[in-house]
Amino acid sequence: MTKNPRLPMTLPSSPSVAAPAFVSVALDAVIQSKPEAYGTGSTTAPITHKENRMTQTNLEEMITNMEQAVEEGLAYLEKASGGTSPQVDRWTAKEVLAHMVYWHRASLQGIESVSGGGPPFQVPSSSDVINDEIVADLSETSVSQMAEELRDLQKRLSAAARLVPNLDDIVFIRVDGQSFSTRIRVETITNHWRDHVRELQAAASPSS
Repeated sequence: MTKNPRLPMTLPSSPSVAAPAFVSVALDAVIQSKPEAYGTGSTTAPITHKENRMTQTNLEEMITNMEQAVEEGLAYLEKASGGTSPQVDRWTAKEVLAHMVYWHRASLQGIESVSGGGPPFQVPSSSDVINDEIVADLSETSVSQMAEELRDLQKRLSAAARLVPNLDDIVFIRVDGQSFSTRIRVETITNHWRDHVRELQAAASPSS
């Protein structure tokens, strides 16, 4: 399969799915509706030892919530992809799964880069363009391959988040300049997975 030259390369030590990055249209709506929960910017003030302990405790809680949301989401999406999948707009469960693979890769790339002293990840284009390219690029990839990739990415993402020196440093920047810290990415991943699963569940309901 020919790879899109606009899409970022596969991250090191990952399975063979190539990975562009994006923030979904659904995620944009969540962020815009809850600006207090998804604020942007970087905090550079020194962190005291007591504050650091509290920060790490909060981080562990956020990581646990994220891991739970991802694993529950994977279980649902794998099952929903097995037959006649519910569909939200143009996306089936498999296409949502593809969307999640790349979004996880983008978050991981930014967090790992900043943890190592590098720059944040720059989203290369608009959500609509990136989403279309992502789904097309993974159209021939199996559900089991994507699920395996996501579980690997999730392990690396949790580990990388624990190594970030400052959770409020920017790790991810959209094409419009909107920026996200590790703290915001972890919270956003949790909400994003749960939102997509709820949408598909609603679409599958006989009353929908």
